[in-house]
This record gives sequence, structure tokens and C-alpha cells, in this order.
Amino acid sequence: MLATQDVCDFEVPEEDLRTPGEKLIADAKALSFLQLLFAKRAAEFAATEEYEEWGATTPIDWIRIHCHLTGPQAANYVAAGEHFDELPNTVVSMAEGKVGFGHMVVMARTSNALALSPTAKVFDEQRLLAKALDNTVGKFHHICRHLRHAADPRVMRRPRLTWSRIAVCASAPTRTVALSY
Repeated sequence: MLATQDVCDFEVPEEDLRTPGEKLIADAKALSFLQLLFAKRAAEFAATEEYEEWGATTPIDWIRIHCHLTGPQAANYVAAGEHFDELPNTVVSMAEGKVGFGHMVVMARTSNALALSPTAKVFDEQRLLAKALDNTVGKFHHICRHLRHAADPRVMRRPRLTWSRIAVCASAPTRTVALSY
């Protein structure tokens, strides 16, 4: 054993002198990268039919079950991954630590909504990224909701489906679901 100590030279890492807050920021940046990688892979998976081989009804359902996520989390990963190539400036800003994965999700969801709108203008990543750089994810979400409303007020006025509007008719033999608006 003493002989190997003489042959194998290795360095002991210096003590991490960062504050706990600085460590958290560094960890969040690394986590955003992992989430972005996961999102890209989730979108690639969603483009296949592999989920059917496992007996799932949708790729999002498969991701939810097998990756231990909620349905909305799985859907957000797929949406962000599908827009990876369309949001290069956002990806660069993530790499620089200026925005996080949450901003990427809001950008992807906004891009989807504007693409489906008959009255919306073309999605402008640079304009929205400027807002993302200056705002928290929560505030940025509200900014994007206002943008979506301005682009298509008729769609945004429609009532959203919520659990309070869903009534399960337990007396029916097939357990039908009635939606109320």
C-alpha cells in the first residue's frame, strides 16, 4: 500500500469556499441543464410509439408513470424539449445562468399557444427573452398570459376546465363524466 502512494499522485480538492447561497445557485444551474437534457429526451421519446409497446395511452402518460412525475410536469418536459431547436437564445441564456428551466417551459408553452391562435403574430423569442431576463419565472408566466390574451382575446376568455367543473356520475354503470362550464 505504501508503494502505491508513492506511484499514484493525486490532488486533494481545495475546500469549497462558496457561501450556501452561491452553492444553491450553482446547483440550480446544473439542475436546469439536467432538466433541459431530460426535456430533449422526453420530446424524442414522445415522437416515437415506444410508449404503446409498454401499454401506455400517450407518451406523456408513460413519462408520468415511469419517470415518477405528475402529468403537467411530464407535459412541460415534452413541450420544452420540442422547442429546444426553436429557442436557441433561451438555451444560451440558460447556459449563462441568466434564466432557468422554468423560463424555458413558459417560452415553449407560449410558443405553442401563439402557434394555435388564428390571430396571433409570429412568436418572437428575442422579445420574450428580454422579459424573461428581467423577471422571475412566476412574473414571466403572467407576462406571457397577458401576451396570449392580447394575441387572441376570444380564446383566453373561454372558461378553463378545472376540477370544480367536473362531476363524476357514480350512479351510471359506466361512470360517465359530465363537464360543466
